[in-house]
Amino acid sequence: MGVGRHENRAGCRAWLAVIAALALTTGTAWGRPSFDAGALRRLLSAQGFTRAQSDAVLATMARAEERGLSAVVLESRVREGLARHAPPEAIQRVLDRRLHDLAAAEDLMQRAGREGLAVRDRPGSRSRLADSFSMGVAPDDVARVLPAARGATRDLDSVSRAAEVMGRLARQGAPPADTRDVLGAALASGWTRDQMDGLVGVFDVARRHGVSGEKTRRTLTEGIRTGKTLDSLGADIEAGAKSAAAAPAAGPSRQGSSASASPRSGGSGSGSPKGRPGVRPQRGPRTPPRGVAPRPPAPRPHGPRGPVHGPHR
Repeated sequence: MGVGRHENRAGCRAWLAVIAALALTTGTAWGRPSFDAGALRRLLSAQGFTRAQSDAVLATMARAEERGLSAVVLESRVREGLARHAPPEAIQRVLDRRLHDLAAAEDLMQRAGREGLAVRDRPGSRSRLADSFSMGVAPDDVARVLPAARGATRDLDSVSRAAEVMGRLARQGAPPADTRDVLGAALASGWTRDQMDGLVGVFDVARRHGVSGEKTRRTLTEGIRTGKTLDSLGADIEAGAKSAAAAPAAGPSRQGSSASASPRSGGSGSGSPKGRPGVRPQRGPRTPPRGVAPRPPAPRPHGPRGPVHGPHR
């Protein structure tokens, strides 16, 4: 009986090893390919990672698997960092940030699904949303365009592409607060991916001409809603910039002409009172300049019997 129990325990261990190997090589319960933990650990060790650093990398990837996120995406980031000879701390920060962005993208996708948007390309949409978050777009910025997409019967794939354009614009210096309404109008108007990509060039025109973010947002949003093309929108931005630049140049010239005419017309309150009718200049002793002692009065002449007085009046 002891031999039988030993064989049973050995058989159970063998089956567990097979199940673990299948889990690492064939995928998870969601059908996504899993990472090879053993091979990755050996790679990290060969690149100088300590055991604790390797454990941290593998733990991050395990958390991704637990949330139903493909760890293959994170593994590719690890291999990119190793190819660039990045230190272990930098690779770990990239992994943590990417996992955070992927998790936020998944949460947004679930919200979009509850609001009625179809999710056709889940991995691609999740990756594009995470990319936009890494470029400075917040999940709330993307959530603001969901009603426009839902009203136009767009899917989440279109929303993720709009979020990606929003991220590229954020990289150029246009914050999402100035671009999300424009992308929402584009989604509501049925714009294609190429059309939304073209907005990057239009915003660049506005930036080079010094057009404010508010003016650009209003011009593009209204233009898209009225059916204007990308070329027309770019022309509107340039025309608005030229008119704004010409307006200040005309103001000072008119002001300067009136100012130069005011002394001759006598309308200014400043200036000398000489020559004005009915105004007599005041006379009297002048105040000596500062720092100069006042001159004493001249002495009166003396006669033989005292000072000479003028005639009595």
